Order: sequence, then structure tokens, then C-alpha cells
Amino acid sequence: FRRQVAAREFRNYPGPNVRPNHAAMGGFVAATSDPIWHVMSPPLGYNCRCSLEFVGQKEALKFGAVSPDGSMIPQDRPRGAFPDPGFKGAAT
Repeated sequence: FRRQVAAREFRNYPGPNVRPNHAAMGGFVAATSDPIWHVMSPPLGYNCRCSLEFVGQKEALKFGAVSPDGSMIPQDRPRGAFPDPGFKGAAT
């Protein structure tokens, strides 16, 4: 049995020390081809412990990351979510 990967889910490392800008991405789901991952893929900062988990077609449909035909539905970055200064597309 092979599950078709359609999207990724942003996961925060559990614990009290998650930075607010990283926590804002917790549970966010977007298609694997969504350009948001160019900026919002871990690591988002020094010692970042966040990760991305693959999401199958059914889950991606449920989260609205892909359409029934499998094409990407662009997702907006959650409010307050951004890389730390100096990382990826962060404003410097």
C-alpha cells in the first residue's frame, strides 16, 4: 500500500520554549508544491526544533491544501508566523 503525499504539516516541538513566531505555524498544512515552504520550512531560527510531516491526499483535501483533482490551493501564511531574523526570507 502506497500513500500519495500531497502536502506537508508544520509541527512544533512540544514544550514551553517554542518561539511565538514558530508556534503560529503549528498545525499549518499546505501542498508540497506551495511556495510558502521556500520561506517557512524549518529551521526557522537558531536551535529550531520544528519539523515538517508529510500529509496524504485525504488529509490534504480535509485541510483545503489541495483540490479534489490534486492541484495546489495556495495557502496564506498564518498571522504572526515568520522566520527569525537572518533565517530564510526573514526581514532583516
